[in-house]
Amino acid sequence: MKNILVYNGYTSRIDFNPETGAFSGHIGGIPYEVPFYGDTIAELSSSFEKAVDNYLTTCTQLGYKPSKPYDGDLKTKIPAELHAAIVAAAEEKGQSLDEWVAEALDKASNI
Repeated sequence: MKNILVYNGYTSRIDFNPETGAFSGHIGGIPYEVPFYGDTIAELSSSFEKAVDNYLTTCTQLGYKPSKPYDGDLKTKIPAELHAAIVAAAEEKGQSLDEWVAEALDKASNI
């Protein structure tokens, strides 16, 4: 089971508390802690969607620009030797660096 929910471009990692039997999560990628809960996966998913909708509605009502979910622009620093190695690996597969990295990260993330 993957422990990530996605709705309207927003994501959340899910936690399970075996002592209470409840699921919980927070909307990821925003500067505010917006939690949600559920006793079942269906209830948790519904609660997550309501939390995202409430976040967006509250931002609108208060005149705030909501934080955007992840836009796919990832910047990271890596050693020069690794950079050169992955460029060579991408070229060997006939891919751009972005395509190669996206494929590697997709495999690593298991989503």
